[in-house]
Amino acid sequence: MDDLQHRSFEKEHDRSQLEVMVDDKECMYVFDRGYLDYERFDRMTDEGYFFLSRMRKNAVIRELEAFKLPEDSDVISDQIVLIGTTQNRAENIFRLSLTKSHRFKRE
Repeated sequence: MDDLQHRSFEKEHDRSQLEVMVDDKECMYVFDRGYLDYERFDRMTDEGYFFLSRMRKNAVIRELEAFKLPEDSDVISDQIVLIGTTQNRAENIFRLSLTKSHRFKRE
């Protein structure tokens, strides 16, 4: 299996490079909050891309469905949601998972 990794440390206007980096539908893309763009996420979803993004703390989220979790799970919540406000929102539904934070110590 080939591994390809591209890191972009966001600076002003770096989001314009996202279209160049996202070009393989067999990859899972991971974005930080600086790349949060509902219209782009809708387009990527419609085109069949897989991605994961951290949400902004002030993101407006409307739960459509919540999944039952085991009691000993590190997942706090697992939901199907709509994201955004009526003025600025994604058209697609998304899966939102909230996990416990684990900090690893270097040995």
